[in-house]
Amino acid sequence: MKQLKIFITGASSGIGLTTALHLILRGHFVVGSSRHPERLTKEALKEKVLRDHTRFRLDKEGRAIPLRIELPREFQNLDPLLESLKFVALDPSREGSAEEAAREFFSLSEGEIDVLFLNAGMGIFGPVEETGVELVREQFEANVFQHLKVLKQFLPVMREKRKGKVIFTSSLGGLISIPFESHYSATKAALERLAEGLRMELKPFSVQVAVVEPGDINTAFNLTTAQALKRIAPEAKSDDLSRLLNSFPLPESSPYYLRARNSWNYIFRSLLLKPSPSVVARLMVKLAEKERIAFRYRAGDPFQTIPVWIGTKLLPQRVIQWAVEKLYELDKK
Repeated sequence: MKQLKIFITGASSGIGLTTALHLILRGHFVVGSSRHPERLTKEALKEKVLRDHTRFRLDKEGRAIPLRIELPREFQNLDPLLESLKFVALDPSREGSAEEAAREFFSLSEGEIDVLFLNAGMGIFGPVEETGVELVREQFEANVFQHLKVLKQFLPVMREKRKGKVIFTSSLGGLISIPFESHYSATKAALERLAEGLRMELKPFSVQVAVVEPGDINTAFNLTTAQALKRIAPEAKSDDLSRLLNSFPLPESSPYYLRARNSWNYIFRSLLLKPSPSVVARLMVKLAEKERIAFRYRAGDPFQTIPVWIGTKLLPQRVIQWAVEKLYELDKK
């Protein structure tokens, strides 16, 4: 099998980190991006991988109880695998960062790029009416504009060499809006429309484009959401459910307080019970290695992904919204 030269944005945790490890195991050359690569010690990365592959249950008081670590069989010798990871700095808030990251990647890859995974992203929480515009800008910068900046650096090489794949990490939230995470859903919907157009534009140059729409995956994504809202101590852990639930950002005076609180509680409790990021990473590996790929793929818990797929195809919008409101317990007293 040919060794592929691969760049992954947002590879310091969650889906990006796990995908990078699975690809390295397959013998591919992988470079990931991070805002702060200097902080990524082997110990810190190992802690993230172990946490993302931990199975949890919730006790009667709603506390998160770790049951066991379910590492993929391939990850049993994790330390040397983590030492093989290479990172470059990429900060969406810093002008020129994408150019520097691409230049460093091409220096390491001898000017070649086979697969570009646009995976980096963040989430925010809050009613559309009450969420500050600056925070929304930060959301779109991280989830949309950062990808555009990276694309501009890699597409000329792909187009000239008439080869390559661009794979976006989208979300089921790009198809159906998540209550009180409307801005996040909006960024993922924007990515999907961007990818659709890009696929048609790049077709004559033999560059393929796809989107992967994960459902809920058991990563530290909710912790980054809480930290983005500046309502949680920096030393908090992603399975510290009590602290995360108590970091709810809306004051009781908000007219959205009760429904938003219910959504927050559902999101933070349910994520811990979802599949590990290896479910998505294995799909990413298949797409990287496959000769021809389709446009849209879904990954995650089939009890979530299949109903969403069927629902968006067959059900009227009012039924979909009723189901989402019930799922997220918006009217729970």
